Parts: sequence; C-alpha cells; structure tokens
Amino acid sequence: MPERHAHGDFLQHFTPGLLDPAVPTPDIVTGHSGKTANKRFNVYRNNVTASLVNAVGQVYPLTRKALGEDRFRAAALTYVRSHPPTSKLLFEFGYGFDAHLQRNSFDEAAPWIGDLARLERAWLDAYHAADAAPLAAEALGAIAPGGLGDAV
Repeated sequence: MPERHAHGDFLQHFTPGLLDPAVPTPDIVTGHSGKTANKRFNVYRNNVTASLVNAVGQVYPLTRKALGEDRFRAAALTYVRSHPPTSKLLFEFGYGFDAHLQRNSFDEAAPWIGDLARLERAWLDAYHAADAAPLAAEALGAIAPGGLGDAV
C-alpha cells in the first residue's frame, strides 16, 4: 500500500512539476507496484497545462483572434507556466495576461494587444461583479440638468 502523506506535504512535492516539464516526476507519484509513473504524470501535467491555456483563451477570445491561434497559445503557455492559478475559480485565472503580452511583445505589429486583453479582463470582471443598488428616482431628480453628463 502506498505511503500516506499529509495534504500540505503532498502538495509541496506534487505541484512544482505540474506546469514545468523540466521538473522531474515527484517521487511520491508511483504506480500500483511502486514503480515510477513518469508517463502518467506527464499526461496529467499536459492536461493541466492545456486546460489552463484553454481557460486563458476563454477569458480573452478577441485577443486570441487578433493574435491568431498559434501565437495566442504560445503566449498563453508562457503565461501559464510562469503564473500558476491562485483561485479555485477558473474564470479568475489570467489576471496579468495583458501585462505579460506587453512585456513579451508577442505581436510587434499590434502594440495595442495588451490593451485589448486589459479591456477583455475588465469586461469579465464587470460581468461577474455584484450588482449595484439601483438609483432611487429622488436621487436622479436631485441632479441638476447641467450635471447629468457628470453623473456616475
């Protein structure tokens, strides 16, 4: 029977190699007979990485279209490998992708690509934000006609 590990101890050994193919398979990952499970771990690592690249693509569909599938996937892959998720909610993954695009110049012909990504992220954040309380009719009526353009 495989040795049991504390949850934190397991994660400390298991997670470093999930996004980095240069990290060897952790010793705690073994097959039924205790042999190494390199192929299984590599399949799992590939699935995790591909899922995160796809998640970035779902958050930034226009950026993906503007860059083209191959360049977008390359940019998303380098982002995923250097920015592991910090939330259990997949739609929250990808904060900072806009800065990653700007920093790494993935499209010299489109220096605005980071701005497009920032706009897409802002739209998603607004979509998932809590609804604001509706403005009361009295409050709207209290705004002088000349001040309507400045009202927020």
